[in-house]
Amino acid sequence: MSSAVPETPVPPPPNSALAITIHASAPAKMKLLLFLKGKLDRDLGFFYWKKYIAAAFWAQVATPVNLMITLLTALTTAQATSPDLLSHNLYVNISIATLIITTLNTFFRPHSKMIENAEYMKKWNELGLEFEKLYYSDTENNSLSRDNCDAMILNLSELQERMNELRKAEGPSSTNFLTDLIHIVCVYTCLRKYQRWLDNDRQILNSLTSS
Repeated sequence: MSSAVPETPVPPPPNSALAITIHASAPAKMKLLLFLKGKLDRDLGFFYWKKYIAAAFWAQVATPVNLMITLLTALTTAQATSPDLLSHNLYVNISIATLIITTLNTFFRPHSKMIENAEYMKKWNELGLEFEKLYYSDTENNSLSRDNCDAMILNLSELQERMNELRKAEGPSSTNFLTDLIHIVCVYTCLRKYQRWLDNDRQILNSLTSS
């Protein structure tokens, strides 16, 4: 004789005003819907912040490097028209420094990497805004509507496919282990409470409900 094993309830995220409670007796589709919402919420926050940090890092590198190249190039150009502006040794040192910095800037391409990561960050932001629209259209009084469960699962699955395509499109050229390391450090420090896409909304709603 086989005995029925009770289903394990799926708990909502702790301390969340947007938590959605699904009991053990809820249909499998409702649990799938909750899983998809949680996964997209986590993935969107992860990849958005990853690209944000990468874009910010390369911006902090590209701006001073380009400014330095511009200033050094201006000095060498002025020396060509006014030979008495700089001493010979100083002119040689500036020329060598300009050559080295320009070569490194051409090789690492910080400005191009900043623009590339900023574009991907914008695309993740667009997907996140679409996720918000789907999320809040199905959330009411901390419970899931069961009328359009199939349609919502389909919409979230399509959004997941678009996220997968975006991740494939990024490719290895946009991967940088230094910015990935900075992102990991931020996840466990300053982004600890804002890892998921809707975490900022949760903080606002929690402050409103606690006041």
